[in-house]
Amino acid sequence: AVVTVADDGGSSGRLRKELDVVPPGDLRMALAALASDSPHGRLWATIIQHRFGGSGALAGHPIGNLILAGLNEVLADPVAALDEL
Repeated sequence: AVVTVADDGGSSGRLRKELDVVPPGDLRMALAALASDSPHGRLWATIIQHRFGGSGALAGHPIGNLILAGLNEVLADPVAALDEL
């Protein structure tokens, strides 16, 4: 799939500004859409799309965005981060 990374709203915008990473939102959405139609695939898609509630620092962040941002920091490569996920 070809995915643009121009998303700068919400969680993606916050992560882009705070961590200087490729905005992960559109990538996360594509990964969720490409997940297999098995129980495991559906659970994985649900997990990466889940947004934290509340009013704290994590409020509004989808788990998948945080995982992608973390992998990008650890691996220092956004493509490698996607490959790992």
